[in-house]
Amino acid sequence: MKKPAKQDKAAVFAALKALQDRARDRGDFDRFEAIERDLAAVIAAEGQKYPHHFLKSREQKARLLLSGSLEGSPRKLTRHHFPDPGSFLEYECRWALVEVLRSENPPKDILQQAASLFVPDDGHPLAHPHFIAAIRHRRPGPVRNVYAKAQIVEIVATAKRERRGVEAGIQEAMERYGLEREYVYRVWVEVRGEHIPED
Repeated sequence: MKKPAKQDKAAVFAALKALQDRARDRGDFDRFEAIERDLAAVIAAEGQKYPHHFLKSREQKARLLLSGSLEGSPRKLTRHHFPDPGSFLEYECRWALVEVLRSENPPKDILQQAASLFVPDDGHPLAHPHFIAAIRHRRPGPVRNVYAKAQIVEIVATAKRERRGVEAGIQEAMERYGLEREYVYRVWVEVRGEHIPED
């Protein structure tokens, strides 16, 4: 009989953080606070495991994320260690890198290492030897097209201001962009919260 696969302990922090974000978005503050307690326990456990990393400066944490560290002991082979994906340490190092890059005079070596993540060609001398950055959605599903919605709303709002009425604006947006009435109306209600009174 196969044993159930163990969950990666390092990824527990990221999973809990995602659940907490969803609880906040839904306004479920009881759930939010319950997850906060679980997060505190995970953070405390990681702090005991890697106390030396959490004491590092902001720049040192940024370098740890980008370059890793060499760790070993007299009884163990030296290994190249990076913060585990999804761990609180990785989270801390990511924020440290953001703060360093946004600072007035970021260290040149950190700028160069961050840039190396975006080199598209493997084997290029400027490429990071281990990682490549990937631009991906933060949340599942298509990216909301706020610009298109703003264009639709502006047409309808202009018709309303000119006293031609919301219905005339909806018709104009439909004709200009080849859209269904239901979609244009839904965008108008979503953004402006105004329904067309029924006859």
